[in-house]
Amino acid sequence: AKKENIFVFSGLQKGEEQVFRKYNLIPVCVSLEQIARAGNMKIAIHFDTGMNRTGLSMEDAEQLSKNLNVVLYMSHLTGPFNKAKIRLKKFNKILASLPKKPVSFCASSGVLKLPAQFHFDMVRVGSALFGLAKGFEPTITVNAKVLQVRNVKKGGVIGYSSGFIAPCNMKIAVLNVGYADGYSRAMSKTNTGGLIGWLRRRLNIGTGVSKAFIVIKGKKCPVIGLVSMNNITVDVSKVSKVLAGEWAEIIGKNANILEFRSAFGYVPTELLPELGHQK
Repeated sequence: AKKENIFVFSGLQKGEEQVFRKYNLIPVCVSLEQIARAGNMKIAIHFDTGMNRTGLSMEDAEQLSKNLNVVLYMSHLTGPFNKAKIRLKKFNKILASLPKKPVSFCASSGVLKLPAQFHFDMVRVGSALFGLAKGFEPTITVNAKVLQVRNVKKGGVIGYSSGFIAPCNMKIAVLNVGYADGYSRAMSKTNTGGLIGWLRRRLNIGTGVSKAFIVIKGKKCPVIGLVSMNNITVDVSKVSKVLAGEWAEIIGKNANILEFRSAFGYVPTELLPELGHQK
């Protein structure tokens, strides 16, 4: 069977050498100290070309030995277009002083919009793997069950802290997902003012501007009220015959996470690793 390379992005920490050698793991080294610790094992080297996050500087690159067992050089753009040519020029300058090895530069779905000189030998498409780029099919689906369907009269309170008051007669569905499952409280939708409303905004537990939604029977249903630990409530007034036990689509083909941009002004990519990871 073909052996795949497994890269560890946190690099090689003190005391981990034996584990890396046993399982043939390849550390992505971000400092001269980590490179020295790796000795003769296979390594990847990450260079900082302007993000100021992790990686060797240009000065560090000048101190590198030519005899390292390098299998990959890599860096990271700060964004698909943000000063990309400047970053590329800096990276090429570093590479010119080193032995020729495979190279990976782009780690963003924005790489799809960049010309070929940014692609090198390996492209890391990032969140596009989960469908977070136009033209890509979503590869992740998150569903929740409808626990109960309720009729709420105008003026009725929905959720904790009287966070949402029904502006008219409504039909709501209660789903078995909440912030304990990674469904952020930032998804909350409140419509009350006063001191309590101000406190919620200050504590970021329901700002009143979220337009988060889930999909039931192909229809978008707004999230309303505060997201609680194990439940969310959604407005299903315009969906006929919603029953307990039915599945609601949190993220998927009909609830593409890209559309959450309108809910927050940004795409909440943190939902992808958070949803459903709790046991």
